[in-house]
Amino acid sequence: MTLPTRFALASFALFPLFSLESRADENLFGWAKGSETLPKGHVDLYQFSTLRTGKADEDGSYNAYDFETEIEYGYSDELQLSFSVEQNYFSGSMVKNDGEDLTQSGYRFGGVAISGKYRFKSPFIDGYGLALNQQFGYNRHDETAGIVENHLFLAPTLIFQKNFVDNTLITTASLGFDMGWGKKPAEQYSKELGLETRMGISYRFAPGWFVGLEGRMRAEFPQFDFGQFEHDAIFIGPNIHYGSEKWWATLAWAYQIYGNESDGQQESNRAFAEQVQNEIRLKVGFNL
Repeated sequence: MTLPTRFALASFALFPLFSLESRADENLFGWAKGSETLPKGHVDLYQFSTLRTGKADEDGSYNAYDFETEIEYGYSDELQLSFSVEQNYFSGSMVKNDGEDLTQSGYRFGGVAISGKYRFKSPFIDGYGLALNQQFGYNRHDETAGIVENHLFLAPTLIFQKNFVDNTLITTASLGFDMGWGKKPAEQYSKELGLETRMGISYRFAPGWFVGLEGRMRAEFPQFDFGQFEHDAIFIGPNIHYGSEKWWATLAWAYQIYGNESDGQQESNRAFAEQVQNEIRLKVGFNL
């Protein structure tokens, strides 16, 4: 069985393990997404801050801070548009086996992205939610080591959501891929295909408060070739969310429980060339 086939099967097999009353597109999860969209004419402002830390290198340390600012607009009740800017700050070093220090500590401008999410079905109206999110973006610096690149990417994602117990128990699952061009010299290959699935479950335990669990699996293939496997990794972790009428906040932690990579740096079933051991994310949203 090929890796893409196993990847797809794992996505559906894991969903029951991760299988509200919240405002439309209120982010209950750190990485997983829901199918809801903003109402027509509404505008939201989001700030995401992420710490990525922990690699296999024994001679140095690695810490990367990602700061993403996003504004979303409800073009219609079914279609939401957004624009985001990403910035990075690197602290420490990431050393390869040959001793080359790839990471230059300091600030880097990450890139920009535009996206649109179209909702076909609403979990509150139709009994389940279904949406397609399409993102197009440009990265000036690579997010692993801050190396200059001219990376263009296209990333469609299909999102499914199902609510239970009078909308107090939320489950979501998504399956998507991204195609990237212009990754040299940050990476060895000029183009790459990524497959990613995300899933989450969240429960409202008090007015405005949700607690949940989410996971994701990602695999990458250079040259858009499934025969040129680069790495895959699985993350899982908890989250907690609070939402009020005008703002909301989500704190989430993701831990790499398994990884596999083809570059000979495999340690303890983890993938550290482009991934990390821990990711901690704080998301804050404001209803304008």
